[in-house]
This record gives sequence, structure tokens and C-alpha cells, in this order.
Amino acid sequence: MNEGFLYPDRVRFGSAIGERERTNFTANLEYRPAGTDHQTWFRYYWTEYTDDELRPEYTIRNRGDIGGINDREFFWTRYRIENETRHELQERPVEQAVLGGDFRINDAWRVEGNLNFTNAEEINPRLNYYETETQSDSGDLANGPLNNPVRFLMNSEGFATPSFNTDFTGGLSPEDMAFHNLSRFRDITSNVEEDTVTADLNFNWEGDLGGSLATVKTGIKITSREKMVDDQDMRYPYEGSLNLATAGAGDLFSEIGFGERYDLLSRAYTMPVPAPSGYRAFFNNNRADFDFDESSSLSNSIEDDYTMEENIYAAYVMASVDLSDSLNLTGGVRVERTDVDVRAFSFVDSVETVHPEGVTQIGTLPFGNSDILDTSGTHEYTNVLPSVMLRYELSEQWLMRASISTNIGRPDYPDTAPISTLQVTEDEITPGIFYAFNEIGNPDLEPFEAINYDISFDYYPTNNSGAISIGAFYKRIENSIYGFNEDFSDFNFSRVQFEQYQSTTLNNADPGHIQGVEFGIEYDFINLPSPLDGLGIAANTALIDSEVEVSQRPGEKLPFFNQADNINNVQLYYEKYGFQARLAWSSQSEAIFDEITGNAQDDIYRAERESIDLKITYQINDDLRVFFSGKNLNDEPDLTYRNGNSFFIAENPGYELYGREYRVGLTWALR
Repeated sequence: MNEGFLYPDRVRFGSAIGERERTNFTANLEYRPAGTDHQTWFRYYWTEYTDDELRPEYTIRNRGDIGGINDREFFWTRYRIENETRHELQERPVEQAVLGGDFRINDAWRVEGNLNFTNAEEINPRLNYYETETQSDSGDLANGPLNNPVRFLMNSEGFATPSFNTDFTGGLSPEDMAFHNLSRFRDITSNVEEDTVTADLNFNWEGDLGGSLATVKTGIKITSREKMVDDQDMRYPYEGSLNLATAGAGDLFSEIGFGERYDLLSRAYTMPVPAPSGYRAFFNNNRADFDFDESSSLSNSIEDDYTMEENIYAAYVMASVDLSDSLNLTGGVRVERTDVDVRAFSFVDSVETVHPEGVTQIGTLPFGNSDILDTSGTHEYTNVLPSVMLRYELSEQWLMRASISTNIGRPDYPDTAPISTLQVTEDEITPGIFYAFNEIGNPDLEPFEAINYDISFDYYPTNNSGAISIGAFYKRIENSIYGFNEDFSDFNFSRVQFEQYQSTTLNNADPGHIQGVEFGIEYDFINLPSPLDGLGIAANTALIDSEVEVSQRPGEKLPFFNQADNINNVQLYYEKYGFQARLAWSSQSEAIFDEITGNAQDDIYRAERESIDLKITYQINDDLRVFFSGKNLNDEPDLTYRNGNSFFIAENPGYELYGREYRVGLTWALR
């Protein structure tokens, strides 16, 4: 904060260039014995998604003081540019097999069961980082913006465009290859594998209950899941003195042109990007100039690794009865038991400590004899989930629905893995001043629990041209999950004093609520002359109010995480002569992220967003269909910003522009 304004301490530009490919195969086999009401089936599904990407990214990081000019102009007295090019190949194969059957026991009873095997992987056989780093000389706040290394101008969209003073970088601009000094090579491989076995058995009864038609269903379901995450992150700092220009001399990087330039977001100047093949060749041919960072490599190879075993045992019973020709009552209860066993580790980085006598020592934080801590744990909980729904036909045109239901939402697996790394750095300007960052999972997270109250009224015109609906809802939610960032000054962590200490973890929030009303309409213009009678419109809107409290911000009421106050959708469609077309517009208002800080002005919000999509399909015959689809035709970006400054772009994702997506396809049914 300077002169009452909020300024960023880093500015990041990034781009992604790549190819994605998806392949699918599906097979369904069914057997129905003649003269019976039985059937058995075997279903098989396989898909593989491959993503090959090159991601150049530049981070301009403040390493000195910040000087404010006005609300959108500022300058730094020292900066560092980190040039990182990520070259990644990711493969995601998924395989699923289902064996099941449905058997009629008698006129009233039917039994159904399934046995499901699923294997999913996320494989990174290549995830390499090619990095450079350059730091400017120091200026002075008293010299003003023109006589310091870099100044910025933020526009109305939050883009901070830099202007560099090359007097502080030996006359070189960041657009020059000679500006960027080689700094590090990272060689990463990772494998995530998840195996799931699910078995369910359900019994259905249908018959007369006290003179009314009734159905009763009961069943059990068992889910057993094992997940493993294994990362290997080898880090090699460069100990030489070459830059992109001098390292690229001769034919060493001629394959795809070392220093190829990319126009970042088409809104900034171009910067040189290391070509992966050239950097890798340079690494192999100059191995002696790259040191192996054992501590950092070990830390990053351990901090995301875990194995998890989860078993869920569920049983339910439900009944539906027609109390009259126009009134139906449905109710039931589901009981779930969840057992989770997580094995994970925390890595404690080495830290340089300065003793009062002035003696510098390299050691480890005092957690015992090992830098690797076993943080494994178990978690068990049982949930009882009742629900009841009433359906009442008020007349031939009016239908009312009302319900009270309960549900749960389990934490994501990485959030419950108690993995962490305590990262410690020493101030570059003032030796003896230390900073720490600790990001850690929470194995004690409870699943969120919600009780939902809903009521709706639907009107159906007599000519069957569509429907109009209005509804209201109220949801009370306990244990919603959020991330919390907190900064401390002069903080003592395990007998080590830190000038600044930042912690990121996950917690369960206090009870909150989401309430609102919904309006919807669907109308077919069947009264128009042909061929216009295939036209139609569908629209809905939701007006929402929400609130939640967290223990770190007592007395403060926040909007519910990731919940927009207004959501709108409109579709224009045409369906006739085998032709289907839908043009859709959607919008949603801003929403707070599920990661907050100790200060409201630093909370991150997702900006309001609009999108336009189109899909066109034509059924050539019973077996052949062609389609075209376009998404995000208005080229809308994903934007996040800090609450204290609506034009101050925040990270994760920041400003991400994915562009428009087009697909053309052909579907052929083999009979």
C-alpha cells in the first residue's frame, strides 16, 4: 500500500501453445433370454486424452521498494525477471468395465446389481522447465519513476504494462536475448493412478399399499478406491555465466530456433522463449555447469506424493406412494460410512541461521533427526441423509413440487493429504532476515453437509407449447471447505524466528446459507407457419443471496464461496427435418473464491462472465449424424481480481484467454 493505493508486487505474462487429442471407444453388450423379463449386460469404455503444450511465462517480480504515482501508475526501485518455459506432455487414459443384471423375481419384486471396475491415470512422461533469471540494479524512491528500473501503467482491464529503463540493466532490454541469463533446468515426471471398484445391489417392490399405488426401493453400495501420486522433480541450477544469446551460438540450437519469440496475450511486447530441444541439448552437453540441487529436488519430489485408500459403505431405503390421483409423496433415508487412510509426508527444508555471535551455520529446522516427517493419518465419519418430496397436480396446467433433502460433499483427495513443505529463504539485501512459506493439507477436514428446502410451481399451456416455472430455495450448509492464507510478522515457528511467515491450509467454515428464486420459460413456436414452427426459446434466471462465516474473520459475513448472485441462460433453438441448432448465451455475476486471507481487500474474486455457444446437428439417416459446435464465440477471458481493486488482476488464474473452440464431428451407429 502506497499513498492509499494498492499495487502489485509481481506482474506475470503467459501463453500456451499446444495440441490436444482425444480418442474414445465404447462397447455395450446385452443379453435378454427369450420369454423372460431378465437381462444382463457388459459395458466397456476406454478413452485417452493427450495434451502436448509449450507454456512460455514471464514474471516481473519486485525486489525493492514500490513508489506510487496515482491509482494506476507505480514504479519499483529494483526488479527481477524470471523467464520460464514449460514443455509438457500429459496423458490421461481411463478404462471402465461394468458387469450387471436386472432380474424379475415376480410381479412385485425386481432385483438389479452392478459390478464396476475403473482405472484412471494421469501420466506426465515429460514435464520440463527451462528457466532464466535476470535482476536489475537498484534505484531510489527519491529519484522518481523515470530514474528507476521499471514503471507500470495499469489499464481499465487490470493489465500492468511495464516500461524499462535499460540504464539499470547494462543497456539491455528484456526483449534482448542477451538480457536473459540461464538459471535452471527442471526434469519432472509424475504418475497419478486411481483404481475404483464399486458394487451395488438394489431391490424394487411395486404394488398396492392401502388401496394406493406404491413403490419401495432398498439397496446397498460399496465403493473401494485406491489412489497413488508419485512425482519426481529433479532440479539443476546453472552455475555458468551464459545467457540466451551466448548459449545459443553456432548450430547448437538450430533445430527450432533458440530464442523463438511469442507475443504474450497480444497485449505486450514480445520476449524470447527458450526452445526446449536446444535447452535440453545444452544441458546434456554442459552437464558440469549444472549443479544438482539435492534438497530442493527431494522436497519437490515428496511434497505432492501420497497414497490414499477410501472405503464407502452405503445403504438406503425409499418409498413412493400415490395418496390420490393428483398427490404423490416420496421419502427415504440413506446412511453412509466413510473410512479414509492417507499415507503422506512433509519435507522440512534446510535453512541458513545466523547466531548472535555472528557465526553463520547451515542446518535444519529442529524437527528431530530427519527432514522427512511421516504425516500419515486416518479419518472416519458416518452420515445419515433423509429426504422427502411432495408432488401435487393443482390442475391440468399447474404442478407444484416441494422437498426437504440432505446431502454431503467430500473434500478433494489432495486437500486431505497432509503433505507440506516448509520453504525458507534469506533476504538478499539484509542477511539474517528469514521468510517462510508453509502450505499444508488437512486430513481432519469434514465433508460439507447441507439441508435443502425447495418449492416450485410449473405452468403448462393447453397447446403443449412449453412450460413456465418459478421456484424458491434455501440451503443451510455446514462445514463448507475453504483455503486460508495468513501472513505473520516476527513469527516463531518451531523455535525459529521469521521476519515474515505465510501459511496456507484448508478449514471447515461455520454454518452458512444460500437462498434465492428461480424463473424459467421454455416455449415452442408451434403456431408459426412451416418451417418456422421448429423455432423455440428457453431461458432461466436465478437471483441468489448467500452468506458464510469463517473463524479467522470473526463478526464478518462473506458471500458463499464460488457462488454468483445472478445466473442467466438464454437459448434459441430450431428442431425440424432432422436439423437441430442451438445458440446459447449465459452470464453470471462475480463470486468470491474459496481461498481467503485475513484482510477483506485481499480476497480474490472471479469476475462476471458472459459466453456465447453454438451447436448445429443434422441427422442424415438413422445411423449417420454430423455436428458442428463452437464455444466461447465472444472470446471472453477468465479474470480474477482482488477485492480491494477491481482492476487489480490476481493470480489463479489471473487473466486467462482461451479463445474460441470449434469442433466438427461425425457419429455413425453400427447396428
